[in-house]
Amino acid sequence: MITYLLGAGASYNCIPVVGNFKQRVDGLLKYITKTYVNRTAKNDIKDYESFAAFLKDFNRFFSWLMNEESADLLAMKLYKSEKFEFFYETKIWLTLVILLFQYYRPHDARYDKFFANIYQDFDGPISNISRQMAVISWNYDIQFEISYSDFLDKGAVMNTRMIQAELDVYPSFSNNDSFSKFSITKLNGSAIVQDHSLSNEMIFDIQQLNRERIIKDDNQHGLLHPEVINNIVDLYNFCKKEKPKIDLTFSWESDNPSNAEDRAKRVMEKTEELIIIGYSFPELNRKVDESLFLGNKSIKRIQIQNPNFNEEKVIWFKRWIEECTESTDIKTEIRTNVEEFLSPMGPDPKRTTKGMRRVN
Repeated sequence: MITYLLGAGASYNCIPVVGNFKQRVDGLLKYITKTYVNRTAKNDIKDYESFAAFLKDFNRFFSWLMNEESADLLAMKLYKSEKFEFFYETKIWLTLVILLFQYYRPHDARYDKFFANIYQDFDGPISNISRQMAVISWNYDIQFEISYSDFLDKGAVMNTRMIQAELDVYPSFSNNDSFSKFSITKLNGSAIVQDHSLSNEMIFDIQQLNRERIIKDDNQHGLLHPEVINNIVDLYNFCKKEKPKIDLTFSWESDNPSNAEDRAKRVMEKTEELIIIGYSFPELNRKVDESLFLGNKSIKRIQIQNPNFNEEKVIWFKRWIEECTESTDIKTEIRTNVEEFLSPMGPDPKRTTKGMRRVN
């Protein structure tokens, strides 16, 4: 089986990586403020009092974020110090910000190329794929879901819940921890919100907004249409009032209700070829990473697609992977070309050696 292990760099064309996340959140906050405060566009806001409260709380969250190295570290500190109310609020804001980024910029086109490469081999739903394939992701965005929706029959009405079921995303609404011929396991869950009172229906389903009309109106409203802002403010008010389940669930939460790590381990046990994209193995994730690789005897080849994997990191990774798997026979290659994800159908012969170096 071929498996992809994804880090933040896999979505960097849409979602900022750790190094510039705070800067991009600051830009997003300033853009919303500039566009919808003290300008004629404010008239498009459904409930300006609620919007003003939303903006005030957004600024407060940003002040928390600026005092920490990363959003994940902020969340961990709040969780470990048992400041659970602030921890929940931080997860709400991370969910809102990730959703906003996915409208602020087009989704990362490399996901489209990923699915296009897969669909060279078969027709119909993704479950018809000819060889078993899996994705393990540290990202809680919904880039896979948004991209896959563009490959579906436009006559079919598919919301995020349905798309996640078709892609076998876990954890998700179905919470089926077995995995099929194609599956996606998200170690930190997804930046979406469920309403248990409505049979776990999505609140602010990014697939259900009229995206064609929103794009058409861009010249008038800029990159964030008032419909998006109004829905985000409604979602924030709903979260404050109803305290719904946030699907963003960090792997290090001791009371994590999902078995994402267990499913990821079972995926890795069947993996023969591993493609690692945009992931640098940060210390914060090391415990889970070790559990995924520990004692693995199935992996024969690893390809790492990351332009920032320097020689020092390569030496560390080779030693670390040998210690985890107790094997010195795994072939490892580093690829610095990140214009598109490495194809699961095999490398293009014209690009086989471009931006590639062998470690062993």
